[in-house]
Amino acid sequence: MKYKTEQDHSTKRNAIRILGVISLLVGIPLLLTGVVSFLESFGTFQRPKYFWCAFIGLPMMGFGIMLLKAGFLGVAATYVSDEVTPVVGKAARHIGSEMAIATKDTQNASARMEKLKELKDKGLITELEYNNKRQDILMDL
Repeated sequence: MKYKTEQDHSTKRNAIRILGVISLLVGIPLLLTGVVSFLESFGTFQRPKYFWCAFIGLPMMGFGIMLLKAGFLGVAATYVSDEVTPVVGKAARHIGSEMAIATKDTQNASARMEKLKELKDKGLITELEYNNKRQDILMDL
């Protein structure tokens, strides 16, 4: 479902953030109450009175954390994008310069091979010299 306006999206995002904070702030005391009740019952041979609070508080905290993650997803994604973009740009420039060098080397090797073949065809170098020099040019790539 698409949002009608940016204001509508902003309202929903803020509601998710507020619900996340409320859920987290209610869940923490409930969890602590349950844990404290459990720990206080040690050595008394009595059942913990408020241990049930931990079973409500822990899921509430998890739900609150989930809502906060959803509510701040755009902020986190923007941060990651701002961190990664310069690195990707630098890598792209490096790859581009390496490709330019490789292309230049290939063109240079091609011209050298043509010149070498021309020398052989004119009889200025022997077949052995041609093969050796050809091997050298290929090794330079």
